[in-house]
Amino acid sequence: MKLITNQQLISLLPKFLFFAQILVFYFVFQACDTDPCDEGYTQIRENGMSICVPDYIMGIETSGDYGNRFYHDALGLIEFNNGIWTNQYGENVSSKL
Repeated sequence: MKLITNQQLISLLPKFLFFAQILVFYFVFQACDTDPCDEGYTQIRENGMSICVPDYIMGIETSGDYGNRFYHDALGLIEFNNGIWTNQYGENVSSKL
């Protein structure tokens, strides 16, 4: 088994530091994702909390898998109750969809 001398170890140090810096920068920028929501969901603030709600897609209200609140690009947060779409102010927006 061949041992590494101190001289060889010192010569490898700059390469090690370079790759260590690249690794640190990668993890820093990877962790800076500003959108915590999965694809197909939008982050909204409600009652001082951030929550992810599914994006509105025509016909999604019939699936039942996503609840009754959705994010619409033009109308913002909308809710489906008793066959009627309302916005966050309680206004009927069914005709706008």
